[in-house]
Parts: sequence; structure tokens; C-alpha cells
Amino acid sequence: MAETLSQAEIDALRDAVRSGKIEDVSQAKQPATSTREYKVVGYDFRKPQLLSAENLLMLQTMHQALAKNIQGLLFSMFKITADSTLSAMDQVSYSEFMLSLETPTYLLGLQAEPEFGPIGFELSPPLGAQILEMLLGGDGDIEEDGQHREFSPLEMDIIRAWIDRAMEEIQLAWSNLQPFELTVTSAGSTPDQIQVVPGDTPCICAGIDIKIHNHESRIHICYPFSTLQDIFQKSEVEQDVGRRSEMRKATLKAIQQVPVESGVELGRATILAKQLSELQVGDIIKLDNQAANELQFYIGDTPVGSGMVGSRQGRLAIRLQNMKNAQKRNTAKQPSPPAAGSAVPKPQPPKPTKG
Repeated sequence: MAETLSQAEIDALRDAVRSGKIEDVSQAKQPATSTREYKVVGYDFRKPQLLSAENLLMLQTMHQALAKNIQGLLFSMFKITADSTLSAMDQVSYSEFMLSLETPTYLLGLQAEPEFGPIGFELSPPLGAQILEMLLGGDGDIEEDGQHREFSPLEMDIIRAWIDRAMEEIQLAWSNLQPFELTVTSAGSTPDQIQVVPGDTPCICAGIDIKIHNHESRIHICYPFSTLQDIFQKSEVEQDVGRRSEMRKATLKAIQQVPVESGVELGRATILAKQLSELQVGDIIKLDNQAANELQFYIGDTPVGSGMVGSRQGRLAIRLQNMKNAQKRNTAKQPSPPAAGSAVPKPQPPKPTKG
């Protein structure tokens, strides 16, 4: 039970606090609270992130290089200076991608051969008009009035000359990761005409801005998630096979430096315990093997071949005459000595050869 302080003790305690001999509890330092900041990242459950950050970064780097290659393509074909940059890399559904396009436009359905899925490619009307004029001999400096007309089938065929070259640049950009060939499966001037995949299919859409004669326009490349998944999975499988092959080569190289004990067995004999106790230097023990027979060659305790004994540079040696295959090496057993009383076949004498 706690003791009750007297008035004198209370006055003494108050004086000690005032003089500083005892720290005031109300002014005592409180334990420091954590000031660690946490970074909060928004997550849209309606649009889950389907690709890893590594694959997204790979796509971004790849299309940045593609933008520079398209800039070089415009210069090589038309001798003009253009600016081309990657402006967007978004995850959208295919229906959202279609709604973001202008009408009319130039939209193509592509197929990544031989075993990958479809890809959407859109050329904006202003850029299509500039490329069409330059392909027909103009400078591409057109006046924009905000209204775009629909390209005729003949004009689309003319613009295809540049699009085919752009498709080659796309194939080149992907060649380091997973090579494939692009073929055109459909083409149209309105988004409703080209249905590459169902509308709810998640896609990664890359937008590349192109500036020619102060006129800015854009091309879009729409990759359905199923297509990207097939590409990345095959690439990872091939990389894994390559890593395993390199690991196997390194392992074999390391194993080749390991010393392996080998030996030759002259033959075997069975003697009685009495004979063993009477053995002396100079005694001769008759073995079960014939002098003209091949001797077994062993790696460890496993027979792997046979050969004839001879000498080389003053030391005993064996010339291998037969080698067992790998399967026999794994299943071979050490030969047992012949049963007592069994007859040993006599070797046939070699036939003389005429000199």
C-alpha cells in the first residue's frame, strides 16, 4: 500500500523541484517519435500492372531507340530534319485506345510472325498527309485547317511505302530481345474498321511524337498484353536455356580438371587358408586370366574397357582395345571369379602372317 506524504515532505519536494535538484516530470523530454517518411504509391485495381517494372523499362528503352531510328528513316528517305521522341507509354484497354484515335485516321492491324499475336499501328492524319506529299515529291510543309479528310485506297497504298520501312525499324528494335516479322493483316481509315483484339483486352500503347516543319503529329503502336506475354516468355525461355548451356560448359570444364583413379586387373585366384598361411617369397600363384587375354581397365571400381598390357618408356602401360558405352558404364558390375572346377577356355594361338 502506498504511503501518504506529510505536509512537510510535500513542501520539501516542491522546493527541490524549484531548485532543480529534481527534474519536473511535466517538462521532462518525451521519447522521440519516428519521423520516417513512407512513400505511398497509388494502385488502380481496375487496371492492375500486368508487366514487371523491368519489362516496362525495357519497352521504354526499346521505343526510345525506335524513335531515333524513325528520325533517321525520315532523313534517309526525304532528306529532311525531323524530331522524333517517345512521348507516352501507357497501359490502356484496346477500346480506350480506339477512342483516343482521330477519325478519320490510318490504322493497320499487324501480325508478329511466326507465333506471336497481333499489334495495332496508327498513323495520325497530319503525319500521313505530310508523308504522302513528300512521297509525291513535295516538301511536306502543309497548311493545317483542323479538318482531316479520309485517305483514299490509292493514297493508303502510297503511304504504305513509308509504313513498310517503319515496320522494318520496329522489327529491328525488337531483334535484340526477340526477333519476329511483321505482316499487315488489315487496314482502314476509321477505328471501327480494325478490330485487332476484343475491346476489354489490356494493352501497352507507345506514342511517338514526330515534328516536321514545325508541325507535330504522332504514331501509336498498340501491343496487346497477350502478344507481349508470348514475346517475353519465349525470350526468357531462350535466355534460361542459354544460361543452362553456359553453366553446363563451365561444369564440364571444371570436371575435366578433376583427377580420376584408374587401374588394370591382371586376374583373380582363390586359395585355401592353409595355402595362405604357407605363402613364401618366390611362390607362384596361378590366376584365372590367360596370358593372351585382354585385361580389364577400371575407372574407380567400374570396368570401362579392356586392352593388352605392354611397356612404354620403361613403365607398364595398357593399349585399350575395347571401350564400353556410357550406358554399360553405369550398369556394369565387377566380374566375379569363375566357379571352382570350371574349365577355362584355352586361347587360340595367333595365325602366322606372311611377310
